[in-house]
Amino acid sequence: MPLKLNREDHAGINLTSLIDILFLLIIFFMVSSKFTENEQHLALKLPKVNHAPSQQPTSTVLSVWVLREGTVQLEGKTLNLAQFEMQLNQIRRSQPDIRVTLRGEGQLSLDRLADVITVINRTGVKKLDLAFLGGQSLTR
Repeated sequence: MPLKLNREDHAGINLTSLIDILFLLIIFFMVSSKFTENEQHLALKLPKVNHAPSQQPTSTVLSVWVLREGTVQLEGKTLNLAQFEMQLNQIRRSQPDIRVTLRGEGQLSLDRLADVITVINRTGVKKLDLAFLGGQSLTR
């Protein structure tokens, strides 16, 4: 059985249909670009606002970190639980609609985290976000 070493048939990609699609897209964009010229000459009467209400932030977000050794940081200041509760009470009295984001560091003790959440609950904060990074583990 003889093998053909010289192949005369070369495999190729037929580009005819791709060129047809390309020409259709070019024609489509040429025709649609004419519509934008006509739209520029439309006379529109846009509504006007006499006064806009000021956009005040609805709530202040506090960042609270519970560190590995058990200390608590409120906006970068290291505090013990009693100081943290006192600071949070003062802030909540001046800004009742406060939001607290609780973050943890490394091998965080679950008991310590529960203590911090209890203090936040005792101060009357209604909005609490837990933002722990992936890969953190809680220990008991």
